[in-house]
Amino acid sequence: ATMAVPRMGLSTMAWLVGSSRCYTPFSKVTSYFRLPKRLQSTIKPSSLLAVLHERDMLKDTTSHELEDHLASQARTIYCGFDPTASTLHVGNLLSIMGLVHAVRCGHHAIALVGGATGQIGDPSGRSSERKVLQPDELAANIAGIDATLRRVLANATSKTTGSAPTDADRNSDATSRDTASNDTTSRDTAIVGQGSLQVVNNADWFTSMGVLEFIGKVGKHLRMHSLLSRDSVKSRLETEDGMSFTEFSYQAFQAYDFVRLANDYGCSVQLGGSDQWGNIVTGIDLMKKTSAMTGYGITLPLLTTASGEKFGKSMGNAVWLDEKMTSPYQLYQFFVNVSDDEVEGYLKALTLVSLENIEQVMAHHTTAPERREAQHKLASSVVSLVHGSAGLDKAVQVTQALHGGDLSALSQDDLLTIFADAPSVELDRSMILDNRILDIVSLSGLFTSKADARRTTQAGGLRINNIRVEDAQETFQTSQMLFDKYTVVRKGKKKYALIRWHGELPTDAC
Repeated sequence: ATMAVPRMGLSTMAWLVGSSRCYTPFSKVTSYFRLPKRLQSTIKPSSLLAVLHERDMLKDTTSHELEDHLASQARTIYCGFDPTASTLHVGNLLSIMGLVHAVRCGHHAIALVGGATGQIGDPSGRSSERKVLQPDELAANIAGIDATLRRVLANATSKTTGSAPTDADRNSDATSRDTASNDTTSRDTAIVGQGSLQVVNNADWFTSMGVLEFIGKVGKHLRMHSLLSRDSVKSRLETEDGMSFTEFSYQAFQAYDFVRLANDYGCSVQLGGSDQWGNIVTGIDLMKKTSAMTGYGITLPLLTTASGEKFGKSMGNAVWLDEKMTSPYQLYQFFVNVSDDEVEGYLKALTLVSLENIEQVMAHHTTAPERREAQHKLASSVVSLVHGSAGLDKAVQVTQALHGGDLSALSQDDLLTIFADAPSVELDRSMILDNRILDIVSLSGLFTSKADARRTTQAGGLRINNIRVEDAQETFQTSQMLFDKYTVVRKGKKKYALIRWHGELPTDAC
């Protein structure tokens, strides 16, 4: 179901990371989260695991041999995204960045769209079963997520080297307006140096597979005691509603995804959030029994709500990666308003800004936190990553308009987005005839009386569409209606009201 876009600019929810047992503030992960000793001793500088670790994006791996596996040659790594909504949200961005870093370190990456598994629904981290999607809705969701993945991945990899980041690369901001792009090099694969990124749909192999074939190929190799021991299963079986067989079978389908990608694409590493550990391990076990290849897993910390629930659409707190659902301006405002405690962690995990650059930004931010330089760096980097340079330009334009810029340069949708929370009043267009500005603005709800509006004007505090009014006794003009429908009245620096005009415009109006 389509979720309401949360109001931006008022407050930012507390995002946490961790597992179902412990939740740690994302910005404090380096202080509290300790990488297992078996990993600390095997990670090599400039490797994928090192990059993820230094950006606080590495939760765990399934084997201490993974580092050598990744170092021996370019590997293929995949991460899955189920089409449970028409696009992805900010919570998915961490996994996307994991794939991007894999490509930057010279590996090949696959973003797997769950055209088949999306009809089942992953029970991991959920307290209730997902609703069944209708075929038309599922098809639309697949198309939307496919487009979102291609756009974000193309923006993120538009100027990467295909190898581990060099010193020069680390000293550059890979998500500046100049480097962001909405173009892909091809429909199926974005080649980036030695690495590559491509989008695959698991409906390609599940659609033609019958129940008996699936049971024979997959079911007979999976042991019930292992499947029942997964946290995602145990937690649900302890509830009153329990778990349906449909949900229980999900890990078997995801396990076969790993095997199929191994056979078809040489994929040997699966990447996912820490809630995917059980599903990843099931896939590795299945691969041992059905393939000559050895599988490995990498888990990332989760972006979750303060209550420990996954951050996303199911919880009603999603910030979307599609401008039709969350505009570039709203996305920009969301990150501009993150707290000082959160901003460094988000810069590391959700952008390609170099660590040296982040250190400099945070140093400047510490000296003058009221300027929110770090938050603006974060917001511009994420918007550029998600929507490209054009989206960032649009977000900045809207932000500047809100702070006294030219409102006539905005689109109607952007105008309504900005003033969605502002008090509004409906007035008939017939009132425009022979009425003074003073008469009109006094009806906006911002002023207690015409005398109050007059005093505000004399003090230089009255603006219509961000243009200062020198004389409120002047006649209101039709040119002061934006899109022939709206007038923005401003009192002082921060108080706004939106007049919505309706009815017929008098033929002799100015």
